[in-house]
Amino acid sequence: MSAWEQVDGMTGLGLRNREIIGLVARHCRNARVEKSPLMGQGMLEAATGLPIDGREIRCPHAQHGSSASVNLEGVAVDFYRRNCVGCEYRDPVGIPNLKTLVDDLDEQQRQAEETVARRETELERARQSRSAHRREAALAESEPTRRLIALLDGVDAAEPDERAGQLIDLARAAPELCTPVAAQLILETGRAAPTDELVEVIAHLRRQSRIEDEAALEVSLAALAIRPSHVAAELMVDLQHLVTQERIGPAISAIIALAGPIRWFGEDQETFLAPIAVAARVDLPAVLDRLLELLSSQHKPVRASAARAAQSLLVVEPSTAEVLVRPLLDALTLPGSNDPYMGSPKPPLLAALRAAVRAASVQTTAVILERGQHMPADQQGALVRVFDGLVRRRAEAAENAEVLDQAVSACLKIADGRWGERPAVEAADEGDGRVGILDG
Repeated sequence: MSAWEQVDGMTGLGLRNREIIGLVARHCRNARVEKSPLMGQGMLEAATGLPIDGREIRCPHAQHGSSASVNLEGVAVDFYRRNCVGCEYRDPVGIPNLKTLVDDLDEQQRQAEETVARRETELERARQSRSAHRREAALAESEPTRRLIALLDGVDAAEPDERAGQLIDLARAAPELCTPVAAQLILETGRAAPTDELVEVIAHLRRQSRIEDEAALEVSLAALAIRPSHVAAELMVDLQHLVTQERIGPAISAIIALAGPIRWFGEDQETFLAPIAVAARVDLPAVLDRLLELLSSQHKPVRASAARAAQSLLVVEPSTAEVLVRPLLDALTLPGSNDPYMGSPKPPLLAALRAAVRAASVQTTAVILERGQHMPADQQGALVRVFDGLVRRRAEAAENAEVLDQAVSACLKIADGRWGERPAVEAADEGDGRVGILDG
């Protein structure tokens, strides 16, 4: 976010704060908004005349103190709920006021909760309807097959229960219980509710020729259209000969997420390369379009995930290096991408850029050197790590001398002052060793 965008955002906040001050004033003659002694004063309020500095609410009859924030709406709503409901000292001035604001917010919350409840009711009715249909359709089947079909109730549920595991075990151990009728019911349920458990059941039965490949692929792609699913992606990879552009489109976001999982603190989720290799073969432009969109996200975890996915794509499809290098550099310039803490987009972005250098060393190195000249010093310092990392991992690059030569040459050019003094110092670190590599 640029400085001007930040100013615009704070100006918008100031305009909203001014509205809230008016609502508080009309709500009660006893309440007043004051600058908080706990928060400082900024130049932006002085320049615009808008209430942008941190504020709080005061009232001689308040039972509880006010919080303080530059976002006055949250302060006012919290103050109202803790102090104003049923207050005998309230002296209203006019409408609209703080009470009408809170009433509107409560109504919005009520409507949202009703929407969720209505949706849950509709889903439960649909599940009950499918369960009744399965029971009726299974009447002519043998008792063991009817028991297998009945287990679908434990999978086709808001929260799958222990019957899901039993169904998976039966599909693996006794596939002969899956008659054509049972297979059809399993597929119908899978299309309507493609849970991981049902996809696993279908995968087992497909390997035993109880379910056809086309139908199994349909359910796996339906699952991937909803969420990243390892089991659905594995089934899709097994059936990749049937995958087409038209069919894979809704699954691309989930496939990218599997290739670049969001990693929270303490987590180490596995990167899944095979699905993105299939997607790249079937519809590479669609994969790149979605990946570029994610790399430009304002959310740092999304950018970090997209960078990991880009690295995965570069491994399976090196030809994408020249397309990805500029968006990766652009992502590094976005706010927060160069943060030093764990979880920052910086490490995966640099790793993806190293993968791009490995994939197309001459072209990618030239782009990084050219774009780097126009980037801030801290981002230039990060880019030095791209080449430095390749040199330090020289044993890994031994099979491709061109990659190593390009990395060493880039370090020497930066050390020679191409990007300025600070990056030159960083690139010159252990410079004698790099020269020796290049000469050798």
